[in-house]
Amino acid sequence: MPVAYTGPAGALDPFDPEHLSEPLFWPEGEKDVDTLAAANAFAFTFGGSNDVPDEAARLVVGRDVFVLADNDEPGRKCATRKAALARRGQAASVRVVHFPELPLGGDVSEWLEQGHGTVDDLLSRAEHPATEASREPANLSRAPPLPSASTISRWIGVEPAQTRFVVDPIVPRAMVTLCAADGGSGKTLLGQHMLTCCASGQPFLGLPVETGAVAGLFGEDPDQILHARQLRICRELGLTLEQLEERLRISSYLGTDFALWRRVALTEFFSELEEDLRRISNLALVVIDNASLAFIGNENDRSEVATFMAQLNGLASRLNAAILLLSHTSKSQGDGSANMASGSTAWVWQARSALRLKSLGSEGRVELQHLKSNYAKAIGPVVLRWSDTGVLTRDPETRAEARAGGVKLGQRAQLALVALREVLLNFGELAPAGLQIPYGHRVAKYEHWRAKLQRVLCRPGDDPGEPRFRKALERVVKELQGTGIVGRDNPYVWIAREPNA
Repeated sequence: MPVAYTGPAGALDPFDPEHLSEPLFWPEGEKDVDTLAAANAFAFTFGGSNDVPDEAARLVVGRDVFVLADNDEPGRKCATRKAALARRGQAASVRVVHFPELPLGGDVSEWLEQGHGTVDDLLSRAEHPATEASREPANLSRAPPLPSASTISRWIGVEPAQTRFVVDPIVPRAMVTLCAADGGSGKTLLGQHMLTCCASGQPFLGLPVETGAVAGLFGEDPDQILHARQLRICRELGLTLEQLEERLRISSYLGTDFALWRRVALTEFFSELEEDLRRISNLALVVIDNASLAFIGNENDRSEVATFMAQLNGLASRLNAAILLLSHTSKSQGDGSANMASGSTAWVWQARSALRLKSLGSEGRVELQHLKSNYAKAIGPVVLRWSDTGVLTRDPETRAEARAGGVKLGQRAQLALVALREVLLNFGELAPAGLQIPYGHRVAKYEHWRAKLQRVLCRPGDDPGEPRFRKALERVVKELQGTGIVGRDNPYVWIAREPNA
């Protein structure tokens, strides 16, 4: 094992059993250890920014460790590695101290020598990470080109890419969608349900999906609960686990540290997660449950939350996959969209789409609200109920209240829309190329819908072949097409938009 440098001859040994209760400083260079030792502080190092041996973990067991970062990018990355190693080595506590007021490359020696503070000030500086002086830089992704190089010549002769939706129109691809939910309303179930629909290609609550590989990170439930819930979802959708095996990945992080952000900086796990997700072919959706476990910071600090959300949007963009971040609703603020999530308004404003799962009280129903949509027209509230299998599904009783473009749908049109959803569920497929159908929509043959309508709309004793019935069916189809809810391009039909949208 490499030997740790602990100071010049005669310096106190930081690893002497008599000193194990003292703070232990871990700077970058030997000069810094000498400076700290001269101030009667305990410190050690293994050398430069690239020298962080794994064996160092055993030296910090049970210690209060203060990692002192040099003020440059290699120094910050080195400090992040040291902090992660110390946590894995079961240090009693780990704090990282930065020196942003120093010139580039400045270190703790310069900070002490220039009179910025004392060793005691280092301790208090680390104990108050929310102060501006001790903020740990967020290791932001490289900035785009400066304005002088950003001419619009790159757009000439090129068609702009269309925004794609993993769940149309509520979950845009390559961006973060926030879903804040009331306690007990079923947010984790909803996230797992959405994963299943995208993996199987089945509509999510009647909304078309893009089929692809999916991954769920669940921090609140053990594996056996996720397993049992998945079986209920499969029964509701008529699927088997074998059908989902290639595309559906679900992990329980209960009792583990899966923070993506801590002390105003990305964690090592953030990079590990990105590297792992890149290995998944055709990744479409990642669900993270939940924000309070992934974000270990001040949820009320707008700047900190906005930076974290910017990093999460960057991750979604690099993966070209949607990220659904589940969160708890605010208990102290109103129902406005900006205040729907616990903490700063930046949670909502930095998300590109925002959903709320709201309990409707004693009726046992919940409502999915689309409160923010940057790249599509928001849909109206979708009322959900618990099915016999224990899964949230659209509530057929509330569809009588559906409106489209301000026009109330007739009862037969409501029933016809329910019938189309069932047909899409049982016989639907992704729209074939070459037709005037929006990308990623799920379609069904019109003849299948018509056959279903005959069973749904006929009263006992009616003859579906009678002219009056055929005309009634045509009126229903025309009503749904006229309001823009149903699209038709023979031989296919699809749901073009939701009622209230």
